[in-house]
Amino acid sequence: MPGLLVAEDGGWRSLHGDWRPDAAAAALLARGEALLFLPGADGEPARKALRLSAAGAPAVYLVLKADRARVLAPYADLQAQILALSLLVALLAMLAALLLGRRVSGPVDQLAEAARRVRAGDYAAPLAVGGSNEFAALAAAFNAMQQGIAEREQRIVHQVGHDGLTGLPNRERALSLLAIRLADPALRRGALALLDLRRFREVNDLLGHAHGDRALVGLAERLRGLRSGDDLVARLGGDEFLVGFWGSDAAQATARAEALVVALSAPMDLDGAPLRVDIDLGLVPFIRGSNGPLPDARTLLRRAEIALALAKREGRSPMPYREGLDEQHLRQLAIVGELRGAIESEQFQLAYQPKVGIADGAVHHVEALLRWTHPRLGRIGPDEFIPLAERAGLVGRLTRWVAARACADLAGWRAQGVEVGVAINLSAIDLADPGLGAMLLDAAAHHGVPAGLLIAEVTESAVLADLGTAVATLQGLRVQGLRVSIDDFGTGQSSLAQLKRLPADELKIDKSFVLPLAPGSDDEHIVESIVRLGHALGLRVVAEGVETAEGLDVLRRLGCDVAQGYHFSRPLAVEALLPWLRAHATGPAGAAA
Repeated sequence: MPGLLVAEDGGWRSLHGDWRPDAAAAALLARGEALLFLPGADGEPARKALRLSAAGAPAVYLVLKADRARVLAPYADLQAQILALSLLVALLAMLAALLLGRRVSGPVDQLAEAARRVRAGDYAAPLAVGGSNEFAALAAAFNAMQQGIAEREQRIVHQVGHDGLTGLPNRERALSLLAIRLADPALRRGALALLDLRRFREVNDLLGHAHGDRALVGLAERLRGLRSGDDLVARLGGDEFLVGFWGSDAAQATARAEALVVALSAPMDLDGAPLRVDIDLGLVPFIRGSNGPLPDARTLLRRAEIALALAKREGRSPMPYREGLDEQHLRQLAIVGELRGAIESEQFQLAYQPKVGIADGAVHHVEALLRWTHPRLGRIGPDEFIPLAERAGLVGRLTRWVAARACADLAGWRAQGVEVGVAINLSAIDLADPGLGAMLLDAAAHHGVPAGLLIAEVTESAVLADLGTAVATLQGLRVQGLRVSIDDFGTGQSSLAQLKRLPADELKIDKSFVLPLAPGSDDEHIVESIVRLGHALGLRVVAEGVETAEGLDVLRRLGCDVAQGYHFSRPLAVEALLPWLRAHATGPAGAAA
């Protein structure tokens, strides 16, 4: 209820009602403000004081108070309604969130599962696309991405396993397909044909690589057209193709291979110009034995490569694989693998065969012959390991070893009073080495041996391999004091004009003319011609391969200068040479025989 308070004698007097302000309320009233809020004390309700008097006049306040419960009672129902409505709204929001979450999490889970499948390489199951909302658009985009990845992976896999030019399977893919076919127990027999184009490099050089590529594509198309059933056709690289015949015996495979050679050799049209290519083909028939499986894919391919190499050497196609060639090939691989270590571990030795003057029997030179005894492979002949060393790029190291060893032996003989020269065999690869002369001189100087005691022996065919380089190298050797001998003369294709250019001191007649030498034979006429030709050019003439007294008599009558062969001595180990030389009264080094 309302009451009036009047300021009086420093205090307050109630004109209506019985409320008296406490100290805190009195302090607020004393401020004289127009409207005051007077807090209640000790549980009393709060009051508002409204000043009724003017400023400067004694303060008169109208004090109003109300019961909070009575005041707020009209709002209690409203508060309960608001609370109930808020709870209802919250419940509805939670329900909506749950429904929305389920609607979102389902597609998200599907996307996550699809992503896991794609990561594992499974592109077959597309996402179900429904509706037109954002998730449907996302699923459609995911399916498009999945399909694009699958297509790109298929292209990559195809490119990895196929030749980019012809579209045929490449080497690794062909080996894989061949291995699958060989593992099939239903396959009892078949054959592999490996072929390439003879002198294909000339096609590229003369017509350009674009024409060469079109020729390869044309050849691949012909092979596809000649394929029967599920035959394997592949391009292994370059101009090399593989064809697998299934279910064919040796005779049938040979007939099919012959038909391949004929069909592939037919002229093809390249931009209006006919091109005919020759085919080399190696053939490997195979059959499943009763007690064992078929050979594995790599073994068959290796045998096909061996047969192809044989076809190239012998100029006949198709060339069937011959039993034992695989073992020979594996032996060659083993020899090449052992060569480097053999040089380093001193497995090589030198044997020496005397060269005897026919007129006086004096020995002025011996020929150094390389010998190799392997601890596991046994004795390996130079005819076997020298060509392999040339192919492996190791012949230069062998030549340096021979030169060093021969000069060391020479120095040892001279120290014992025996003066004899040594002939060292050189290959065509050695002749192409610009450091050959320096290497030989260094070896001689290191052991204190005069360069004039060394003879460089080179075969006629090695000289003709690169005549210009050979002539320059041999001239350089002669200028440096070495002597030059042309070995195996008569078996090459040199002309008189080429022979005239050769800077040589000696001709060695090939043993194929000397071994069967007999009076009145054709070989006698050939040897006589070579002797006269050599002497006319101012060269000493040596006959190698002398094994009979009859042959030696013919050589003496024809005026040949030096003889070498089993009739005098087999190649001797270094420790056996000195006794032999002393027994045969060695003549002075460099004297005419």
